[in-house]
Amino acid sequence: MAYNFSLEDRALQHIRSQIQWKIIRKNSGERGFGIRSCREKKEHVIFFPRRSCSPFYKLDLLHEFIHALHCETLPPAFSSNIHKWFLPFGLSYEIKNYFNAAGDWFVAGRMAELCREKMLEQIDCEYNSVKNGFKESMTDKQYLIAGLVSAQAAKWLQYKPISGGKVEKIVAALLSAAPEEAALENFYVLLKGICGAFNKFTVEMVEENGLKLWHYRRLYV
Repeated sequence: MAYNFSLEDRALQHIRSQIQWKIIRKNSGERGFGIRSCREKKEHVIFFPRRSCSPFYKLDLLHEFIHALHCETLPPAFSSNIHKWFLPFGLSYEIKNYFNAAGDWFVAGRMAELCREKMLEQIDCEYNSVKNGFKESMTDKQYLIAGLVSAQAAKWLQYKPISGGKVEKIVAALLSAAPEEAALENFYVLLKGICGAFNKFTVEMVEENGLKLWHYRRLYV
């Protein structure tokens, strides 16, 4: 019997074959996917939604696989938000959102190479949803999602970016970095741009005992 593998199936197989660490599957209470990687154990825990009727299910899984591959093949600071100094939980959570948005931009660059047509379909769907739900008063995480989706739509669909102070700055920061060039230096420039959009923190990349670390400073304005 011949199987008709989709482009997403082939992309998943291609990336999965390059991942060397153990993959552990867990169910999550969330609607979407998630990943937590551990360098010490050399494993990736991927959280799967309990139920999903999304037409982009395979694309969302591919997204997590690429995160896993980036973790294994790029410098630790690219995938690990390692702080030079301890940050209180609330502040650490905010910065984690900035960090994740930067990482997602480079994941999107790889996805565009592997299954562009399906990805563009997803971006179009998300763009319309974000545009219809956009308002001037949102959480930082909501601004980041709006900015990321808007930048993807501008980059790959030539859509007009969503306008609005913080979102415009986030989009400008994202579009200043080539998403297909996943490198620590490019990630650093992008992370600085995202931090600048909110003007709450500055970030520097420092080296300590041969390890690159992120050094955040809180701005009191």
